[in-house]
Amino acid sequence: MMKNAYTSRLSRHIRHLVKIIVCILFVCIFQGRSEAFSTIMTYRINSIDERFGLSRQEVADAVHEAVAMWEKALGHKIFREDPAGSIEIDLVYDNRQAVVDNLKNIGRGIDDAKASYDDLMNLYNDLKPEVARKNVAYSVQYNAYLGHLNAYRADLDAESKNDSVSREAFQSLSRRKQSLDAELEGLKAQQADLQKTVDDLNTLVADIGSTASNHNSQVMSYKNTCNELTGDLPSGRYERTMFRESITIFQFSSRNTLVRTLAHEFGHARGLEHSKNPDSIMYYRIRSESKGLAPEDIAAMQARCGNN
Repeated sequence: MMKNAYTSRLSRHIRHLVKIIVCILFVCIFQGRSEAFSTIMTYRINSIDERFGLSRQEVADAVHEAVAMWEKALGHKIFREDPAGSIEIDLVYDNRQAVVDNLKNIGRGIDDAKASYDDLMNLYNDLKPEVARKNVAYSVQYNAYLGHLNAYRADLDAESKNDSVSREAFQSLSRRKQSLDAELEGLKAQQADLQKTVDDLNTLVADIGSTASNHNSQVMSYKNTCNELTGDLPSGRYERTMFRESITIFQFSSRNTLVRTLAHEFGHARGLEHSKNPDSIMYYRIRSESKGLAPEDIAAMQARCGNN
């Protein structure tokens, strides 16, 4: 009986102690949040995945620019970099950034294929009229040769009907035969040159087709890769717990989007919620590379931190 009474009193004391601890924690957190809105918050760069290809200084510059966006609008400081800063900034490379990097590589491939296609088309446009010109020239020479050949054959037949051929006639026919042979050799060379130009044109057509096919394949790959980015996976995240306060960046397509994402998360750190305006930096998704604040961004931050 005494043991049960003792256990009951101990249980009540423990519950009472737990309530006191919870109240103290609540007050500390509430005070911490309240002070965060009225004082300068400190931050530090914690970790940067090397796969982003950014130096610590480059990240620091982007962070400074993101902070400056808010402070310039307010007219006073609300953040400060500190080696022991309370907000830890991490750049974490995951599938989201891998998809972005893949898009960049495919995009470069598309640009290269387009440039190659344009170069080939320029060559094709230069070579096509050359083929037409050579073809006309060959036809003219060939028709002229046929005329000379037919005239020679007619004269040869006429002379062959005579009982005897004069020395002058024989020599004339011989010279004309030699001229026809030379003309024929010239035609053969002209035909070979024309055929080579036609072959070059056909090769260009094949190369253009292959390049266009490669370009279309890369465009399709680009579209499919873009589909991997659909959904509402965040580019960054601000998180505050009892033990840690952090800004984590997962994805950005350029320096401007990195700055914009950082500014968005710093806004959350000061207590700002998401905006319904797609042009706002506090919109739930990063939709542009603009580094400007929307009027509602400024008004919301002024309500939290005041202005100069």
